[in-house]
Amino acid sequence: LKKINDAQQKENLTDSSDRVQNALQQLIRACNKVEEIGGGKEIKESLEELEGMLADIDSTIIACDSGFLNSLPGQSFNQSFQALNMTIKETKASCGRLEGFAKKDISQVGSACIDFRMNVSQLVENSKVVASLTRGKQNQKAILQSSKALLSNCGDVFGSTKKVVFDSSNPEYIEELERATEAINQGLLNLMNATRGINTQEIDNAVSNIQSLIEGQQAEYSYYNYTKLNGTEVKLNDFSKDFGELKQNISRIGGINSQIVSAAMINPKNLGNSAKLVSQNLPTFNASINNILGYF
Repeated sequence: LKKINDAQQKENLTDSSDRVQNALQQLIRACNKVEEIGGGKEIKESLEELEGMLADIDSTIIACDSGFLNSLPGQSFNQSFQALNMTIKETKASCGRLEGFAKKDISQVGSACIDFRMNVSQLVENSKVVASLTRGKQNQKAILQSSKALLSNCGDVFGSTKKVVFDSSNPEYIEELERATEAINQGLLNLMNATRGINTQEIDNAVSNIQSLIEGQQAEYSYYNYTKLNGTEVKLNDFSKDFGELKQNISRIGGINSQIVSAAMINPKNLGNSAKLVSQNLPTFNASINNILGYF
C-alpha cells in the first residue's frame, strides 16, 4: 500500500479523524444522559456500592468464623436491636417507594434509589453491631448470612427497577420487580428472625419437605384409584396393626403441633426445631394413612 504523501490529503485525513472523535464523544455524552433518565446513574452507583457492602460483610463473616467478632465498648444490645428494627422498617418502606416510582413516576426513581441504598447500608451496619453483641458463633453467623442474602436481593431490585424504567409496559419486567421486592420483604423478616435466634432455614426446609410430601400424597391417591379401577390388589398387612400405628402417629403429630403453638407464643427460638420435627414425622404419618386407605 502506498503512503499518503500529499500534505493536503494528510490534513484532510487528520481533520476527518478529529471530527469522528468529536462525534463519538458527543454520542457517549448523549448515551450517558439517556442512562441518567429514571435514576440510571443512581442505580449504577448503588450496584457498585453493593459490591463494597458484600465484600465488607464477607470480611465480617470470616472474622466471626475466626472468633474475632467483638463488640465495641459502650454498645448495648437492646439499643442496637431497636435501631436495627427501625432500620428494617425504613428499608422496607423505601423499597416499596422505589417500586412504586419505577412503575408510575420515573422522575423520582433517582432520589428513591439513593434513599433505599442508604437505608440498606445502615441496615448492614446495624446488623453487624447486633451480631457482635449476640452470644454464640452460630447465632452471630445466622445474622450476618441473612444480611448478605439481603444484599443480593437488593441487587435484583436495582436491576429490575432499571428494566421497568426503560419499559414500564412490559409485564415480565413488572413481575420481575415485584418478585424482587417481595424477596426484600422476606429477607428483612429472615434477618429479624435471625436476631431473635429463630432458625429460618430449618423452617424453610420443613415447609419444602411438607410440600414435597403433599405432592407425593396426591400421587399415592392416584395410585390407589388406578389399582382399584383395574382390579389390581393392593398388598395389605394386618388392619389392627396398621390402624394402631395410625393412631400413634396421629397422637405424635398432635403433640408436635402443640409444641409449634407453644414455641410461636412463648419461645420462638424453638420454632425451627419444632418445624423440623413435623417434617421428619409426617412421612411416617403419611405412610400410615396410605396403609389404611388400601383396605377400602
